[in-house]
Amino acid sequence: MHQILVYVRVLTVVQHVLYVRSEIIFGKKKINLLMSIAVCSPTCSNGGTCGSPNTCTCPSTYSGTTCTIRKTRYFVSNND
Repeated sequence: MHQILVYVRVLTVVQHVLYVRSEIIFGKKKINLLMSIAVCSPTCSNGGTCGSPNTCTCPSTYSGTTCTIRKTRYFVSNND
């Protein structure tokens, strides 16, 4: 049975992108990864996700830069 070791180190945040280096060791094999993760400041609300730096992807019921504007539907009646 092999042991799996994972090391993660946060490198830096540059222009709302978090850079993370990780190293995975499985037996005699070693994998190095460099990942970039978008950061939104302020954070996304109401189930929104940070898809790219400072850009929230909002669920269909919200909009705005941080998903704080609730979308409403208006119905117009022609019955006068």
